[in-house]
Amino acid sequence: MGLLNFFTKAKYSIANSKNYISAQYVNSSRNYYNVNSEGFKLPEIRLKDQYANILFHSNTTRKFRWYMGPSIEYYHSSNPVPNEDKRIIYNIQKYRMEFKGFFGRHLMLNVKYGIGKFRYQEIEDQTDTRYDFHFLGDYHNNGYGMRISYDYGPMVNMGLYQYALDAGNNSVNISPYAIKTYLKGRVSLSMFTNYTYRFDLKYGSLNINPRIETYVAKDWYVIVGGTYNYTQQTYNEFDSRRSFYYLEFSIKKRWGKSNYNKWKKDLRRLKVQLFQDENGNGKMDNYEKGIPNVRIRLQITNSASFMPRGNFPVDITLLSNDKGIVTFNRIPKGFYKATIIPISDLKEYFYLNSSNEQIELNKNAVYYIPFQKASKIVGQVDLKRQKFVKGSDGMIDLANIKVTAYNKLGNSYSTFTQKDGSFTVFAPGNHVYQIRIKNVFGKNFRILRNDLQKLLVDTTSAPVIFEIVERNRKINFKKATPLDKGPDAPALQKIKVLPGKIYENTNRKAVDKDAVPDFEIPYMPLEVNEMIDGRYYIIAGQIQNFVDAEKLMKIFHELGIKSQLGTIDDSDSYYVYLAIFNSRAAAREELNNYKRVEIKPLTIIKFNANDEDEVSE
Repeated sequence: MGLLNFFTKAKYSIANSKNYISAQYVNSSRNYYNVNSEGFKLPEIRLKDQYANILFHSNTTRKFRWYMGPSIEYYHSSNPVPNEDKRIIYNIQKYRMEFKGFFGRHLMLNVKYGIGKFRYQEIEDQTDTRYDFHFLGDYHNNGYGMRISYDYGPMVNMGLYQYALDAGNNSVNISPYAIKTYLKGRVSLSMFTNYTYRFDLKYGSLNINPRIETYVAKDWYVIVGGTYNYTQQTYNEFDSRRSFYYLEFSIKKRWGKSNYNKWKKDLRRLKVQLFQDENGNGKMDNYEKGIPNVRIRLQITNSASFMPRGNFPVDITLLSNDKGIVTFNRIPKGFYKATIIPISDLKEYFYLNSSNEQIELNKNAVYYIPFQKASKIVGQVDLKRQKFVKGSDGMIDLANIKVTAYNKLGNSYSTFTQKDGSFTVFAPGNHVYQIRIKNVFGKNFRILRNDLQKLLVDTTSAPVIFEIVERNRKINFKKATPLDKGPDAPALQKIKVLPGKIYENTNRKAVDKDAVPDFEIPYMPLEVNEMIDGRYYIIAGQIQNFVDAEKLMKIFHELGIKSQLGTIDDSDSYYVYLAIFNSRAAAREELNNYKRVEIKPLTIIKFNANDEDEVSE
């Protein structure tokens, strides 16, 4: 004689979602016996039920949660026949699909359908297969609810107590109910009504259970309740009706308490005030404003007393109103951790005590959290380009460059630059900050000084300047490749001159159209300039003959650099120069520009007509 229950369940989560797959197995069995009026033990009764399912659970949204999957159940019962040495055997196997869905917070739907194979052995051995369908719906809101179910087939019962009579079940059940409290919980009203009708048995039943419980004083209660029941069943020859009701009246005393709902009196109210601390004294003055749109998460870390309803987990998140106030009502005494998270830009106001506050709550209290007004770190990103850049490369956007200021406490404050490269970082004063930017301009630029140190005392501090300069660019000359003279080299094409009229200048010699073409095309002769006394020249070379000077100028022409040729009266020397200036400073500045693009060697010469040339650089 005994009862054995075995239950196991496994769950597998899918990726990082809230969906999962579950597998469940339940095995229940019971063997027991009854004793007759004479005290003799009757034959043993054996019951066994096994149930298993595999379900997919979807919890993607709170408004619609559901699960669905197949299930199987096997039931066996063996009961002795009174006064006979025989037993009644009932076996049934159920195969079905199950669905259950929750729509919002108020509606639930449950559907099951499948097939059942049963065997019943008493006088005769009967076997049959029947389809089944079951529906259950429940809706509740504000203390009122309605439950409706419809069952067709042998699946109305689960567990150890199933009967062959239920194999042909065809019934509907309607159950409205109400659970309400009035006068702050002093009066509790409940009403449960159930109407069931079985079409297969022509049997109907109505049951009504009202109950009112009223608190009087010092844990004394007055309770009034009752039950009304009405049943009707139709047989072939007659109808059977019966009804009964009873009324219950009681006075109840609950022990272990000194007063009504004492646990509620141990709860407290915490009011949190967030404000702009303009003067930094940590107190809220009359002219200081509250801070709205700040999220506060309150979590209990240690309760001061044991609650009669078990531990009271507190994890509440609220948002401050327009006045910067957050109120937590009816929370137990104890120690709390408050996490402060601003969800809007507070600009120059900062919460300095990290992100957590430790609060001890013993009585109703107001807790003030100051947000200190910060100082400003103003600065500029200054970008310097090379003199000779393309027009498309000349403009670089200086907006949205991240600037971060951090101190030795590990706190960091960031902002982004404007279009002109200016920025403003709000940070608490009286700290030494390291200001840093990231090189977002590429490998051709470098930051002269990064991690600039700044002592922030007040808002009148000098601006921080980040200087970014462009690296010198190199000119890569393409090497000439020799002419391909192999067998696959393209052959020269001959030009055939067709007969016709050719118009030439009248002042020149006529051209023979049948002659071999002359590719030595004349060009404009070079212009030789007279060197000016007292001027500063950037000289690329002093050459003794005209041919070498001409070759040097062709090289500069191929590099895209303009050059000129100069000479002195009664002299065979030629000067190839790139520019002429009135002052040495202007010439030296231009010379530096040529050196950055690696055009060298170049020198600066001041020309004197009577004396020797002065070489300055």
